[in-house]
Amino acid sequence: MRHAVRVPEPPSEPLAENEREEENDDDFGELLPGLGEETLDDSDGDAPALGTPDEFDLDPPLDDVTFDDLTAPDLRFGNDSVLPEADEDEGAGDDAGFAPERPTGQTEPDDMLPPEGEEPDGFDDPRPFIVELDLPGLDADEEGSEGDAGRFGGLLGGSELAWPNAVETWRVRKLAPDRERCSALAIGRGAVVAGSTDLLWLDQGRSAPVRLSLDGTRVGALALVGEGEDSIVAVTATGRVLRRARLASDSERVGDLGRANERARDAAGVDLCALGANEPLALLRRSEQGPLERSDDAGLNFFPLEPRLFATVLATSPLPVAALVDGGRELALSTDGGRRFERRKLDGAAAGVALGEAPLLAAAARTIAIADTERGLVVSTDGGARFHEVPGCATATACAVGVHDRRACVWLALYSEAADLTRVVMVDAERGDAQVIAQVAGSGDDEEAGASGRIERLGWDGTRLFAVGEPGFLAFEPPSEPHH
Repeated sequence: MRHAVRVPEPPSEPLAENEREEENDDDFGELLPGLGEETLDDSDGDAPALGTPDEFDLDPPLDDVTFDDLTAPDLRFGNDSVLPEADEDEGAGDDAGFAPERPTGQTEPDDMLPPEGEEPDGFDDPRPFIVELDLPGLDADEEGSEGDAGRFGGLLGGSELAWPNAVETWRVRKLAPDRERCSALAIGRGAVVAGSTDLLWLDQGRSAPVRLSLDGTRVGALALVGEGEDSIVAVTATGRVLRRARLASDSERVGDLGRANERARDAAGVDLCALGANEPLALLRRSEQGPLERSDDAGLNFFPLEPRLFATVLATSPLPVAALVDGGRELALSTDGGRRFERRKLDGAAAGVALGEAPLLAAAARTIAIADTERGLVVSTDGGARFHEVPGCATATACAVGVHDRRACVWLALYSEAADLTRVVMVDAERGDAQVIAQVAGSGDDEEAGASGRIERLGWDGTRLFAVGEPGFLAFEPPSEPHH
């Protein structure tokens, strides 16, 4: 073996400084071969060691340290453990009797070194981590990609426009003085009902709603049923199906969504559609991720439609019944209470909006509107045969369709989270132009105004626009509408 060590008896005198350097130069040359071009032969003990840095110095051997202590790990065979990991403490070699310092020599150019704060790891160190010439497209964001516009047909996104304010803004009336948050709305021929944890029942001709207790749980969906639309079917956030008559003393529990579909037990995950005067006890229900279901006994029993339809969203108007099916790829319309549906494939801008994360759907006669918070609004005035995009309608949180001043109109609630402000916009369905008819601001520091200006649902009863959401229960009256 090379440099075999014999322990003399008695121990010899410690070697001088220059002798120790000459004796150990060869070991460091083999352990760090990159520091020198030549290696020494064992037989040539007088030749100088080439390329060995002066910084590696050994202390004199200690008298009370044995040979085994100095040779574990074995330095003679180039044991990997003698070179500490890059992230280990710098004093890892002190036990072996030496404390290596960073070798000095020719420095690397600045552009060849790794980023500041990162130690060289021996892999690709001479090459910069990112070279601008290798990635010429990083600074080309303004050009976009050629395939983005075709991904959603002709839809280029819900562009922002500053719609003008109406010449005369609509009057906003607060129907819930305490401004409690409402999340459900049902509009019938003679009544409008909003739902929070209670029911706020507004009869036709009255200026203020009547509060009816339910079960203390937030309401997610409502539908008016009965010969005189004197009863309400409610679905709560916990999945209960409740029924409450206008003149009854309490509500009754008539069903449950069940626990198989947990996502359907969200306050915003269920849609109800009453089928109107021709079928006063019938209604349709859409549970999130579930099939469309029908009840003919005012919500007591529901059964799936045949053939089954899995809807993304169900409009609340009965004429026609409208739903987005097949994941939003098709529009399904029915004029006979959901017994038969005509399905139309959506394409272009309509497909882009309908395939959004949470599309909104509203229908009345031959006017159909599809909106999405991120993708804007498309409108059809021929029963869904053709849709056209209406720009400037991004950030929509609620949508309604109806006829005002003998023209088909679409109403949108456009919410700005930064300003905590909702602009209520009325769109002419034929022309595609719009105007801001009212604004609803959030509370800010005013506790009386509610927590936010976000509106969750809109509905048109033929003369007034109703809204529910964080601001509470609101009514918007046109300028020509007499104040009740």
